Amino acid sequence: MFRKTVSLLLCLLFLFACMGGCTFLHPDEQPTGGETNSVNATELVDTDGKIKYKKLFVESKTATLPLMKTDFDGIFYTMDIGGNVNFYKLVDGVLTAMEEDGVYSVAPRCSGQNIPAQVHYITVDGKTNGFGLYTAANNSGVLLFDYAFFKVCDLPDYFAAEDELLLLIDTDKTRFYGEKLYSEQFYLDKEDMSTSYFLSEAQRHSGMDGLKVKDYKMFTDEILHQPYRNVYFFTSRAYVADDIKLVDIYTSGGYDTNIDNIRVVRNMLGMTFYRTDEGIYYYSAEDEGFVIYFYDGEDYTVVRSFEGDLATDYLRSGTATLQKNSGIIYDIATDKEYTIDYSAFGTAFVVSDFVMNGRYAAIIGESPIGGIQVGVFDTQDGALTVFKDFSNKNMEQFHITDDGHLIISVCYKSDYTAFQLICNMNRF
Repeated sequence: MFRKTVSLLLCLLFLFACMGGCTFLHPDEQPTGGETNSVNATELVDTDGKIKYKKLFVESKTATLPLMKTDFDGIFYTMDIGGNVNFYKLVDGVLTAMEEDGVYSVAPRCSGQNIPAQVHYITVDGKTNGFGLYTAANNSGVLLFDYAFFKVCDLPDYFAAEDELLLLIDTDKTRFYGEKLYSEQFYLDKEDMSTSYFLSEAQRHSGMDGLKVKDYKMFTDEILHQPYRNVYFFTSRAYVADDIKLVDIYTSGGYDTNIDNIRVVRNMLGMTFYRTDEGIYYYSAEDEGFVIYFYDGEDYTVVRSFEGDLATDYLRSGTATLQKNSGIIYDIATDKEYTIDYSAFGTAFVVSDFVMNGRYAAIIGESPIGGIQVGVFDTQDGALTVFKDFSNKNMEQFHITDDGHLIISVCYKSDYTAFQLICNMNRF
């Protein structure tokens, strides 16, 4: 019993480390009841131009852990330290639980070890999405690995098969609630659960730790679903020195000619790109900042230049980039610029998180006088709505759905018990 207790505590500690620490609500501030009705924002602005968040945000306790995105709009999942998964759907601003469609028992072979996991999945409009977790605390007999996050989804369009899915693994536990970087990818047979490598691994070697190098081919959620005959992916295979952290974009040879060793972009920045029928947009470092390049297969064109460091001075969300100091947003997909007026938040406002989806952008930040605040920016008319009186800093997940709902997951206990704040941004 003592060993089980210690293992549980260790798991909680590693999740706490992943989240970077939290300031939790006082018990009197915990939400009570279920969903509540909101009212028109224009009637609720205080003399300081801000709105108390409780007047427009619905507090939902349907999901009791921070929500994470699936590949389906408006559908989310939660996962606990035991790998238990629950799915939820947002309909007309109300969060409801979903039944899973099944569980895949997988055990792909990574660096000579079979890593077992139970992957819980749902199927929506013929497409599949599932998630699972391996930890050393919950399993035994696996060497070298102490953590693995699993994702199952449909294969890219030109690789798709009725009897196969794409199985992905991220082995970095610090990304449990962050953006995943999948260093292992497999075809998964839906009938017998057998796996085989997705794209060639003919030249992948092992490092000093005995593991196959993690940067040979890498995918993120943003680049998984490419509707093209060949797929682009990230790799550092051309750089062998430990102190060199350069990343290139390579392309697969296509389903029939799986060469998978063709470089498209050298030394890109930011682990993201935006691909269209005409070419690819990507970030690249410059002497005094960075630029966005467009490559059409023949020529490289500078689309926009930026000052500062992408990792420290900017926040990204999809195809949009926010300069933290100025409030300027640039969207690659639309080639449009927007500016959020920070003066509405008060003196010395510092933004900490940013999300954008279609019409709306939202930021979370803090000022010495105003405290924690959330701003909702409407790109159509430039209107900014600022919400105040948030008494905590532990807003762990931040989402905008296609229909204009903002969802914030807030932890209020040390075991990451959470409630959700939901706001219909179309109302103001």
